[in-house]
Amino acid sequence: MNVGRAYRSALWRVSVSAAVALPTWLRTLGAQAEEPSRFARWSVDSALTTAPRSVELGVFSQSAWGVNARVELRLHPVWFWVLPHAEAKLRWLDLGAWQLSSVHRLAYPTPLLSLVSREGALGLLPDTTDTPYALLLDTDLLGSAEWSAGQWATLRVGTSLGLTAGGDDVLLDFPFLYQRFAALSAPAVPRVALGADGGLSTRFGYALEYRHYFIPLADFALFDANEYAASVFFLISAGHRLTLGGRLSSARLPIGWRSHFLPYLDYQIAL
Repeated sequence: MNVGRAYRSALWRVSVSAAVALPTWLRTLGAQAEEPSRFARWSVDSALTTAPRSVELGVFSQSAWGVNARVELRLHPVWFWVLPHAEAKLRWLDLGAWQLSSVHRLAYPTPLLSLVSREGALGLLPDTTDTPYALLLDTDLLGSAEWSAGQWATLRVGTSLGLTAGGDDVLLDFPFLYQRFAALSAPAVPRVALGADGGLSTRFGYALEYRHYFIPLADFALFDANEYAASVFFLISAGHRLTLGGRLSSARLPIGWRSHFLPYLDYQIAL
């Protein structure tokens, strides 16, 4: 794994350098005189950002804040206390029907790893696990195109990097968590996604996504995971909507292929 460690170390050096420069990028984006031509009414997985000074709150989804015309911040107010994290979407290019953004997420999963290191319910790791100090850094580039009025197609390419200090090597061999935390045991976890979202009428909308994870483990033996997601949105009134959706995960774990389906219902408020 020496090659993997050197690869991960090089990626972290590049990522840390980018993080140091991030405040300058934010100031540059915020100071641009020309605002984007349009904004997303609700936070979406396309390259669009929400309107400046808008706030979105969800029961199960992430909350979002439009800092300015080109910067959107997100976090999950409930999960934050178990998995401290923060996410920023930066819109770099606005050409009307063509949009380009990047998404950067930093998480501290050590509290979550400690919580699941137990016997019985919620026990995903042995109770003898020496929980490491860990960081996860996710970076994605999003390119979106409006192929019809209010209908967006998005290509997303990114990678996840993990950094651990002390403790045992951890791998959450569990649906949906496996691919999201595999970077703690792999040099990096690249991913690619194709998505579509838009309005079906004045009250209904939709979002679709296919995502593939490449997971190099055990001297670069390649595991992978596929996720399929579909959501339908219903606008109850201005600033209030319901989301009904589901996500299917099919992953080749170290114990073999496993598939799981997760339905969800969410209520969101936009201020």
